[in-house]
Amino acid sequence: MRKRNKLFCSAAIMTLMSGISYAQTAPATATSDDDVARMDTVIVSSAKREQPLQDVPLAVTALSEEYLQQLGADTFEDYALTVPGLQLNDLGNNSSEVNIRGIASGISAGDLQDSVITLIDDIPSADTKASITQPDLRLFDVERVEVLRGPQGTLFGSGAMGGAIRIITNKPELDSLNGKIDVTASQVEGGDLSTAYNGMVNIPIVEDKLAIRAVGYYRDTGGWVDNIGLAGYPGGENVNSGTSYGGRFMVKYQPTEKLGILLNVTHQNSEPDDSGYYNTTVNGELARSTALPEYSTDKFTLVNLVADYDFGFATLTSSTTYYDRDAFRTSDYTAYSTYFSPTVELTPFNGTVKSENYFEELRLASNGDERLDWLVGFYYRNQAGRDIKNEIILPGSEALYGSNPEYGAPNDIPYDFLLSNETKEMALFGEANYEITEKLEATLGARLFKHEVDETGYSQGVWYGARGRADVNVDAEDEAATFKGALKYNFTDDQMVYGLISQGYRVGGTNLPRVDPTPDSFGPDELTMYEIGSKSTFADGRFTLNAALFYIDWTDMQVGLYTTNNNDYYIANAGAAHSQGVEFEGQAQITENLSWSGAVAFTQAEIDVDNIALGASAGDRVPGTPELTTSNLLRYDFELYSGVDAFVQGSHQYVDNSYTIFNENSPSAYEMGDYHMVNARIGADFGKWELALFAKNLLDEDKAATAFSAAAVYPVRPRTIGITLRADFES
Repeated sequence: MRKRNKLFCSAAIMTLMSGISYAQTAPATATSDDDVARMDTVIVSSAKREQPLQDVPLAVTALSEEYLQQLGADTFEDYALTVPGLQLNDLGNNSSEVNIRGIASGISAGDLQDSVITLIDDIPSADTKASITQPDLRLFDVERVEVLRGPQGTLFGSGAMGGAIRIITNKPELDSLNGKIDVTASQVEGGDLSTAYNGMVNIPIVEDKLAIRAVGYYRDTGGWVDNIGLAGYPGGENVNSGTSYGGRFMVKYQPTEKLGILLNVTHQNSEPDDSGYYNTTVNGELARSTALPEYSTDKFTLVNLVADYDFGFATLTSSTTYYDRDAFRTSDYTAYSTYFSPTVELTPFNGTVKSENYFEELRLASNGDERLDWLVGFYYRNQAGRDIKNEIILPGSEALYGSNPEYGAPNDIPYDFLLSNETKEMALFGEANYEITEKLEATLGARLFKHEVDETGYSQGVWYGARGRADVNVDAEDEAATFKGALKYNFTDDQMVYGLISQGYRVGGTNLPRVDPTPDSFGPDELTMYEIGSKSTFADGRFTLNAALFYIDWTDMQVGLYTTNNNDYYIANAGAAHSQGVEFEGQAQITENLSWSGAVAFTQAEIDVDNIALGASAGDRVPGTPELTTSNLLRYDFELYSGVDAFVQGSHQYVDNSYTIFNENSPSAYEMGDYHMVNARIGADFGKWELALFAKNLLDEDKAATAFSAAAVYPVRPRTIGITLRADFES
């Protein structure tokens, strides 16, 4: 502990002394008066208004479309390791948990709202309760990805406790007919071939007034985990394969200079054939033992209509959204069938989530011509229907237990759980930035919110017995406010420091239809973050470096606890934790041809109070939170021959170790992380088309990226070699 505190103090001093800044962009072109290229200015909209990244008093990482292409990033896991303080915990079957700065949803068991919000063009992509799958939008034709670290409660509302991930898609262009396609094929070590196909076309319909943009993609992902079977039931090789497909159709209408309308229809369907975990207790590497495939489906449809009107002094924006999700997952419980039956029977555990959501956000933002910039808004969300259905199907249950009043099994479903709810959330929010002097600026923000939930459900079957609940109904509501304050001091146009205090929260909910005696509802948890940072640009725009030092106080934690007989769990506000750390990220155009980008994060996330039910003692590390992560990328661009440019690129990321539970010394604790990820990419740009060869995980690391236990380990994807062909056209 003393050693870690010394390291933290040293990092704090480095932060205060540094003048730094970073942004992930493609290399800029050289200027006429200098042979070395300057880096382009990166624009972000993290405050729901466009600003240069280096002017924002907040820790933000911006990944441009070209940088995502350089990484070969197709999904979240492809760029997660490049962002300081961000950890992806892959839970299999399209399900993932995002951890920023140690604020992890996985501290609590149960059906909770995520601690990090993911937005597609400012539209939340997850429910107010975590669903069985987390949609992962494919990153083709995406303008940029912004990762906002730390609580963003004032502007983005509930679920943005740890931060926010904003996926900003490319919009229709009114004056250009253009398109692009790319095809990728890759082979994973010891597994099957994977292929990916992407296409986009942008068509102006009425010059300078009306245009459409259509995007489509398809993925066929090869597996690499084997199933050796169970109790005479056969398994298979490379079972964790799957397909996904989807697209976007967008219409942009600009009838006048002041009025703009944008329609976005997005659909995606993901269908993994089986889970991607392996069991370290069975024979064979990257293998597990189940009798049934644990497949899943996840499809969502998003329809969003945005209208902007420029009044001159301010712009009024209305965003109206319909968002529908339908997800299914099955797990194999055959190994547990002998608890209910004298013989081994095929026993699936099926889970279904159906959700229908309506959003409206109305905001008015000043146009930034005065010393005072401001934004006010109203937010409304109606989760009009959300059904969760979980059941274990075991043939013979009715015959065994149907006549027993203590248990009751009117059918072959020994575990039957249904939860239906309707959720409403309303909020007023605002933020103002005032230029006190030419060098000093202040920002104040606030959000007032009210959350209501009405839930009904039942729990019955042998699993629950006489303690099950039938047709219960509970209403719950909470209302509160979150605040934000920041001061920024500009030493020069290229160097600034800032201090920030911000808050975030997750909504509360109910424990229905969990068995008695559990509390029917639980309240929101919230946190407050204190951050100081600096952003600077050096060497005439060729080197940037950013740093942030933070401390987060997390109170009224929503904690998953088990009933006295461990037969069921429930949620209570019963914990407290803190997280502190320091982050650095930088970028340099070293020569005209050679560029570098890198990041490092040191995070200490610990529980503050003993919790016997969680097996946690004060000072224990938060599960799934590595203390150290680093990332470096080096790229060399050169002319291969006249008209043909080429590049060579290498990257390295390191993820420190973490554990599955609080008590690292427990026999049931399983170590995750502690691996090096080395990637390489070479290619040539022939003008209209580009060819690239790539290798991911060159060292073929086989450590656990995520794990629940020794029997459920999600490995780092083995060494993968592939090729990408990309073509562009424009008339």
